[in-house]
Amino acid sequence: MNQPRVKLVEMDQVQGLVKEVFDDIQQVRGPGRVSNLFKGYALVPEILKANWERSKAIMRGGRLTVKFKEAVMVALAELNRCTY
Repeated sequence: MNQPRVKLVEMDQVQGLVKEVFDDIQQVRGPGRVSNLFKGYALVPEILKANWERSKAIMRGGRLTVKFKEAVMVALAELNRCTY
């Protein structure tokens, strides 16, 4: 497997705004469930917060169920050959 190009911020390294957002992510998604995408965003805390808020708005709004939206995201990851 290729090495990541971006160093990810691990959960045991967080403090301040990043810790607050990671805690919120885990409150919504479950303990330990911070995706690599958000760990990458954590390099710039304001970007992390903005993208987490956007994700919550997308998942909570509209007529489609959360389960269906998650299935679409998984399908897109497969189509794009996402490795994680």
